[in-house]
Amino acid sequence: MQIDGWYYYNHAMLPNTPPHEEPNLTPLKNGDIWKSDNKVFLARYTTDFDCGYDTGFYYVIKEAPFDMEALDRHPRKHIRQALKKCTVKKAEPNDYLDAMYACYLSAHGNYKNSSAEDFDTFKRDYIAKAEDGEDFFLCFPIDSNELIGYMTAKEYDTHVDLHVAKFTPAKLNLGTSYALYHFVYDYYLNVRKKKYVSSGTKNINHVTNTQDYKEKTFACRKAYCKLNIEYNPKYKFPIKFLYTFRFILKPFTFIHLVHQLFAIFKMETIVRKQSKIKQTEEIENGSTK
Repeated sequence: MQIDGWYYYNHAMLPNTPPHEEPNLTPLKNGDIWKSDNKVFLARYTTDFDCGYDTGFYYVIKEAPFDMEALDRHPRKHIRQALKKCTVKKAEPNDYLDAMYACYLSAHGNYKNSSAEDFDTFKRDYIAKAEDGEDFFLCFPIDSNELIGYMTAKEYDTHVDLHVAKFTPAKLNLGTSYALYHFVYDYYLNVRKKKYVSSGTKNINHVTNTQDYKEKTFACRKAYCKLNIEYNPKYKFPIKFLYTFRFILKPFTFIHLVHQLFAIFKMETIVRKQSKIKQTEEIENGSTK
């Protein structure tokens, strides 16, 4: 369910607004955002995009233009090798849903504290993505029709959001990720002339080196911003109360609900640190007047 510029994802409401634009806060102020048909714990949004200092929260972005020759020597070598072994194309997903699901399941086997979708749910989700205008990029070995990786992205007027990237683990030696990211960055930044491509925010739910990989390989960078959280009044007190005992709960993160709570606790910690930084700045500015 969408509410005036916001959408539901994993028990949270998130803005459709590009990260460099201020979100519409009216649904938060009048309480409409809590009227979703889903169980919503909180609303999360960011402000002060690319503020220039470490706030503890960020988007990983790649700005135009994309010049492979400007990358470090080792990444260039890996990309060139991948392009000799893999081919990437932009395609409609309907003809590849079975193959994409097989790739999804293969990739999902490496995840912890997360259950895979069944095929019907997967099919429904990806058809909805296509209907919403998302682009699909598929990767194959140069000498085979076997799908070994795919990526989805949403194009906007000035920028692009990368959404899903899945790779068959057994075929990563072909350079699947190098080939896919090279194709996507070149397509959006050089062909479509977008200002930047965003790979999303700092990862909260899962431990991953994907964003480090993009920074080291494709010269992406962190665009720091301010994280803002507003809790659903129904859950605000229980969450704040449990936050006090988060270290007692930490050994039980293998339980799905506790795992979800810890994602909230991590964001709450970031918000509190940002608040301390702001208070320190206000004190220092006051002392200089």
